[in-house]
Amino acid sequence: MQEDIQNGVSVLTVKEAAAKLGISERAVWNRIKAGKLKKIPIDGRTYIEASSLHSSEDASGNASGASFSHQEVFSSELQCKVDALQEIVRRQDSEIEYLRRQTEAQLVTLNRLSDQLTLPAPQSTQDTSSPSSPTQYPRRNPWPWIFAAAVLIISGASIYAMWYLGG
Repeated sequence: MQEDIQNGVSVLTVKEAAAKLGISERAVWNRIKAGKLKKIPIDGRTYIEASSLHSSEDASGNASGASFSHQEVFSSELQCKVDALQEIVRRQDSEIEYLRRQTEAQLVTLNRLSDQLTLPAPQSTQDTSSPSSPTQYPRRNPWPWIFAAAVLIISGASIYAMWYLGG
């Protein structure tokens, strides 16, 4: 415990005040902000007026820091829960972003497949002067059509499994 030379008042450091009240230093700072403890700045350091410690005690003689420390514990528990919930939100946001990218990639693939499956306009290879001969179309690769049919069959089977079998 020190004494303020200018005012002749006994002062304590924040650490000493916390030890005397049986609370944390952070709780002392909270009490200073709330106006329950009087602070005295000396040479750029903060000291607590010793007489304000006594006014901070309740009628039973116990420091009201006991209830304040319960509030601190409750506050820290709430902060832990908030941090945990923020972590869950962060993970879900990253999962949503991953699924969005996957969906975009699937759309690009689907657009490419649909471009491959579109039919061009028929081209006439014969002279129009002979109407008796049928129009010949160029021979096309059947694999895109086979692939599209397989995709539809697999999609139908998976929808059936999810809908009727509860999968």
